[in-house]
Amino acid sequence: MVERLLKLGEAKFSSLLSTLLVLMSLGYLGAYLKFAKPRGFGGDFYAAMFTSGWWDGTGIFYGPIFVFERWLVNWIPALATIQFFAVGSLFLIILSMILTMKIGKFLKRDNLVCLMVWTFNSYLYYSFSVVSNPELIQLFFLILMWWGLTSKNYTVAWIGLTIAALTKLVPFFLFPILLLFFSWTGLLASVLILIVALVTLSVGQGESVLSLVSQTIGMNTSASASNTSSPQPDSEQFLGLSSAIARVLGMQIGQDFRVVTGISNFIILVLYLLVITVAIKVKRLNVFIKHNVLVAYIFALFMSLLPILHLSQVHRHTFLYLTPVWIALRIVYVQDESLERSGKLLRLTTWLFIAYSFLPIYFLDLYNVDNLQGLHFGSGFLPSSIMLTEPIWVNLVLIISIVCYGVTKIRHTSSISQKHS
Repeated sequence: MVERLLKLGEAKFSSLLSTLLVLMSLGYLGAYLKFAKPRGFGGDFYAAMFTSGWWDGTGIFYGPIFVFERWLVNWIPALATIQFFAVGSLFLIILSMILTMKIGKFLKRDNLVCLMVWTFNSYLYYSFSVVSNPELIQLFFLILMWWGLTSKNYTVAWIGLTIAALTKLVPFFLFPILLLFFSWTGLLASVLILIVALVTLSVGQGESVLSLVSQTIGMNTSASASNTSSPQPDSEQFLGLSSAIARVLGMQIGQDFRVVTGISNFIILVLYLLVITVAIKVKRLNVFIKHNVLVAYIFALFMSLLPILHLSQVHRHTFLYLTPVWIALRIVYVQDESLERSGKLLRLTTWLFIAYSFLPIYFLDLYNVDNLQGLHFGSGFLPSSIMLTEPIWVNLVLIISIVCYGVTKIRHTSSISQKHS
């Protein structure tokens, strides 16, 4: 049904394109008027970049790219305002969409899907309203990595992931992708970028390279004191797996979260290792004959992990990393030789996208999380329903679905190989 609607959309491409662009423009205008303007684009980025309460400008915060941006703010304060970075966020969102379209070779149907994902993705509007600058920089460069892998320009892929990891460290966990598509030139480029960034930081911040490295990996950073490492079940601003599990169990601040944190971290570790294993087998067994489909699957596999890999530091804007995953999965299922399997993945991803983008809005924007205090899953229909709408559960289902699809393809390929041997 979805593909039939897309086919109809192709016939009326210009009018549908215009409609989606108008809706997107109205969405960002609404986000500005309703949320961003009254709060002055207030959020983590504003607090860290423009106030001394979070960071006084010494050492390193988030990553080298963030420090370079702080230098720009100090150098040209009249230009590098929060509004400047807000406009930059819009440009990053648009550029990320255009680059994703390029990966899809600008085909009309793929362009429509891409536009729909970017238009109806609630997390992008929220990210603009709070100027999620580091995450949007990472999103762009991770999509650039995807383009580099797809076009077999592996050096660009290495550069993309390196810059993303220099913005915030978490994308480093996507490094196994680059090992699957190894490039000595790419490795050299990444090492050079890393050296230049650290030496520049060392000179500019007046600290040794070793000190900056230790801060970058979180061993002695001034940001550590302000970060909350334990679950926060009393706040809808903390959407990590450990906080979600704590809410399901009815736990409150002051209780011992060690078991919950241990369970959460164990699940995340198992999923990470499972994703690496499936990715290796998919590539080794040549499960996907077309290179662009193989890359799209592996990219979707690892990108779906990014929100959950932030552990307890998962916020609403963290889920914007899933934006290109829906496009990557479309590239996968439209090339599947099994119409039944392709149809199942299509229906699943459609419903998951709806649940991802729209289902959590009530919990995140309208519901008072204090109403959950003293309650646990099963206490009543409404609180139980609210707990199930947390985006981390959709994220988990998405990861498991992508893994299961890969396992199905691996088994199918293995059975064919056995028949021919």
